[in-house]
Amino acid sequence: MIKKPNSLWSVKLDWYSQAAIFCLVLIILTGTCSNWIATSKPLYIKNNQNVYFPAFNNKKSYEFTTEQLGKKTYNVENMDWVKLDQTKKVFAPIPYDPGRSDMAFANYKSPYTSFSEAERPFQFVHWLGTNLKGEDLLSGIIHGTSVSLKIGFFSIFIALLIGIFLGTIAGYYQNDTWKVPLFSFILMLMTIIPGVYLADLFSFFAIERFDWKNTGILIGKIFIYIGTLTFILLFSHLTGKLIHKMFRFNKRVYLPIDTLVSRMIEIFSSIPKLMLIVALAAILDRSVTNVIIIIGISSWAGIARLIRGETLKLRNQDFITSAKALGLTNFKIIRRHLLPNISGPIMVSFVFGVSAAILIESGLSFLNIGVPENVITWGQLLADGKNNFNAWWLIVFPGFAIFITVLCLNILGEKFKSLLDPVNRGIN
Repeated sequence: MIKKPNSLWSVKLDWYSQAAIFCLVLIILTGTCSNWIATSKPLYIKNNQNVYFPAFNNKKSYEFTTEQLGKKTYNVENMDWVKLDQTKKVFAPIPYDPGRSDMAFANYKSPYTSFSEAERPFQFVHWLGTNLKGEDLLSGIIHGTSVSLKIGFFSIFIALLIGIFLGTIAGYYQNDTWKVPLFSFILMLMTIIPGVYLADLFSFFAIERFDWKNTGILIGKIFIYIGTLTFILLFSHLTGKLIHKMFRFNKRVYLPIDTLVSRMIEIFSSIPKLMLIVALAAILDRSVTNVIIIIGISSWAGIARLIRGETLKLRNQDFITSAKALGLTNFKIIRRHLLPNISGPIMVSFVFGVSAAILIESGLSFLNIGVPENVITWGQLLADGKNNFNAWWLIVFPGFAIFITVLCLNILGEKFKSLLDPVNRGIN
């Protein structure tokens, strides 16, 4: 009797995997709702029969009626919501903005000090203490969650796009599938090195000509570079085909896609990843976008090698051979039959990649070469602790946030890896 393989979703998870999923969901919800969990703006305020929701909109001024001043327009940036009288207010659980100083608790106030010295309502104490400027640590951790998760998810998404594309075409086409005219192959080889130089030159002049903003320089340079190089190679290919038809040559050669991609993977793998990231981050302008791109373009090699290996295992399977016999195009075979069967390794790579990206971003921010100083991240909160080692809370709490997030992601990644093992799923 043939044993039916277990579905990935029907396998019962152990308690620590369930705890990891629960913690990750809680962390993601915290990052998503950070603007409403930690903010100095009230969630709800009622004044003179008028109801407002300052935390949920971006109004820059409000008109309130008070006993002392009557009706007056208040600027959101300068007003003190706590002292606003004749109003009913509901504040956020953490009523402090990230990076906003509370001078009454400046100069490294510990959590215990916040409770003992707070001459204010119980809700308005600093639960995890403050830094030198009096900025609330808990508010910074909550808002840093959204930035760290954004960098982790989007950077690995970029790495996955590059790795899946290169790994799939290398494993599927190999060196014996894609035939091109001989003249096309010769011209493409001759134009690779000049094309790389011209693409870099053109992208440099394009950036200078259009005067892009700093946050868009790297993105624009990458797209212009890739587009220019692709155009040059495509022009060489079409020119070779035209010569091939004019002189009626029948000679065709296989394009060594697997060899080219494998050499690219080896080159990127030979460069120390951390040194490459630190060098790029130190050269480029500090922005969240640049950090995402830097981590993304430096993390694709391992994913491409994994996807190539998985594609090689499936390339000669019966269902792929049958699809070719039915006349399906290579694109449809890859999209409908190949990619769904390697979705498991892709998922595992994504989970492990996100945890690695969060650690890399924290390291860059700790070295002050990551995101700008006005963007709060866990790494920047840790960097505040190195200025005063007695302020233990600035090291313990952000470090614990990084630790628990990376630990939960690694537990989830290991569980996915175990569930996708054919032996554990009952596939014989």
